[in-house]
Amino acid sequence: MRTVITPLGVLRRRDRLGELELGDAPGVSVDDVRAATGWDLAVRRDVQVTRPPSVEDVRLLREEIDTVRLYLR
Repeated sequence: MRTVITPLGVLRRRDRLGELELGDAPGVSVDDVRAATGWDLAVRRDVQVTRPPSVEDVRLLREEIDTVRLYLR
């Protein structure tokens, strides 16, 4: 397994035997992810901290993109 996706971030291995590293943190800080992790989490230098969706983003998803709620429940 090379990628682990959690509610707090996406962890990836650079190679098959490498350590999991935080690569993306959607809407949370790196410090928040580290605080919720049970080990000394490695963080990539180029980690992407994404902003949480805006009210308009959520409206678009619910009302225009995923109107049958295939992905959003």
